[in-house]
Amino acid sequence: MSQVRDLFRLMTACWALEPSDRPSAEDCLEEVRRLVSGISYPALSCLLIVYFQLSNIPSSPTRLSFKIRSTSLSRHPAQMRYLTSDIKRAKSIHRSALEFARSSEDQLAAANTLFRLGGTYHARRKYQLAEEAFIHAQVYYASAGNLAGRARAFEELGGVYGAQCLYGNAEISYLRAKTTYARLKDDLGRAGALCGLGDIYRARCKYKEAEEFYQEARGIHARSGEDRGRANALLGLGEIYSAQSRYRKAEETFLQARDMCGDDLARANAWGGLGDVYRAQNKYDEADEAYRAAYTLHTKARDKSGIANALLGLGEVYQARGKYHEAEVMFNQAQTIHEHAGNDVDRVNALLGLGDVHRARRKFDEAEKLFNQALNLSAQADNDLGRANALRGLGDIHLAQLNYDQAEDSFSLALNLFDGIGNDGGSADALLGLGHAYRAQTKWDKAEESFKNAQFIYAHIRNNVGRANALSGIGDVYHALGLYGDAERSYQQAYNLYAGLSDDPGKANALVGLGEACVAQVKYNDAEMAFTRAQKIYTRIGNGPGRANVIRTLEGLRRDRKKVEGAETSATGSRIRLHAKAVVIFEGDYAIRLYLRIKKVKKDM
Repeated sequence: MSQVRDLFRLMTACWALEPSDRPSAEDCLEEVRRLVSGISYPALSCLLIVYFQLSNIPSSPTRLSFKIRSTSLSRHPAQMRYLTSDIKRAKSIHRSALEFARSSEDQLAAANTLFRLGGTYHARRKYQLAEEAFIHAQVYYASAGNLAGRARAFEELGGVYGAQCLYGNAEISYLRAKTTYARLKDDLGRAGALCGLGDIYRARCKYKEAEEFYQEARGIHARSGEDRGRANALLGLGEIYSAQSRYRKAEETFLQARDMCGDDLARANAWGGLGDVYRAQNKYDEADEAYRAAYTLHTKARDKSGIANALLGLGEVYQARGKYHEAEVMFNQAQTIHEHAGNDVDRVNALLGLGDVHRARRKFDEAEKLFNQALNLSAQADNDLGRANALRGLGDIHLAQLNYDQAEDSFSLALNLFDGIGNDGGSADALLGLGHAYRAQTKWDKAEESFKNAQFIYAHIRNNVGRANALSGIGDVYHALGLYGDAERSYQQAYNLYAGLSDDPGKANALVGLGEACVAQVKYNDAEMAFTRAQKIYTRIGNGPGRANVIRTLEGLRRDRKKVEGAETSATGSRIRLHAKAVVIFEGDYAIRLYLRIKKVKKDM
């Protein structure tokens, strides 16, 4: 088996992170020729296949991240490259590797073979095969008494489960990796597992716990002077702060991560996070610049997945600006890249973006087809998160088409899926959609309950955008029920949250609701002030339809107010005349009575 060990040493050298540290092709060929003699054909064929298939994969374990739609999780460096072999070839390699592992007395060599194979499958998004390979690898590492290898296998398993949204299994795997690294007193390994746990809890919107994991990992890397790992933890923290609408803190964190590491991929991911932060604050020029910087760096690093995600961000910016054609182009390019790479998870995200564009253009048939395509693709990949997001998109389509029963069904199915995978943010979004569906059907009790539950979840995960939206929905319900004081308070709370986020569209919409609630309470001055402020915001942000609606409302308010005030003036004048007449009558009657009394006194005298 000495030749086998020598070949594995050669393979390990080929997996060096720095290209300059890898042997040349001529050196590899000479070494392989030297090792051919003395190795049995099955073992040789297996090892050579594995060698030529995996020679581009680095030896250090990497955490391939997974992405959720509302809080991008694809912000960590992915060093694995896509391979060109088809899946039948890969399965053949897998069988050969397992046969070699079973027949070999070198358990460690077998474990390393399976571990590298698992990394290949992971990079190719063949998650079931990757899972099988890593499970077998950790078994052989255990047989060889190699705790470090077993910890790495558990860590990679966590990444595989996370990519499939199997968060419970991912958590267990990362915890096992963390425990094993702790036994080995391997702090850097433990930090990697902690970041994996942070990813899982962030995907489930458990931001408090996720932040604690990232902070602990950040501290370990800081003490070790390991800037790459520290930047990776900062990227996770930045995503949490962004999801919690803590945009200033998120921006500071992403900037710190960007400036800390010279690695192009890490910087690209930081720029992508900054783009998300700026876009959430409607700072579209800054967002556009950040996404383009991310695109440039991902292109330089030949990171196709990162390129596609930068295009998704640009598509979101164009859509928010009403540039739907440009948005469609970006989403289509991203979808094509993910399709060629076999990345169904992120391809679903691109399809959802395209669906949103068509919905915004009121092309509901095309939007529905895209959401159904995303739904079917997610079902084939057992991607519950993608299914939930697609169903939520279909719910929005049904709402826009006034198909409230279908909207209710879609949002309810989405809610069940979000609850099942523990995605609190998604659950709140589905509840918000249900609230609108119930309100449209005048199911006031259910609407109020849905909006309040959504508001509670948003408050818990510190998502102020969602919380403001839910409060606006609650205001709508109270207004419809004639509870105008309660409606006014809800709209005011929503406005305050939007103002804190510098969300101009949200502020304007809340002011319109506030104005309508004031009109219903005959608070005309307050109503006119709210409508006027809304008109100014709509004008500033270029929302023509919103501005036109408010202008019509103001004109109607002023016209009706004049009529009411005129009627009140007339009524007041009538009351004054009646009062004067009553006084005259009273005084006349009093005079008559006084005259009669005087006359009676004189008569008695």
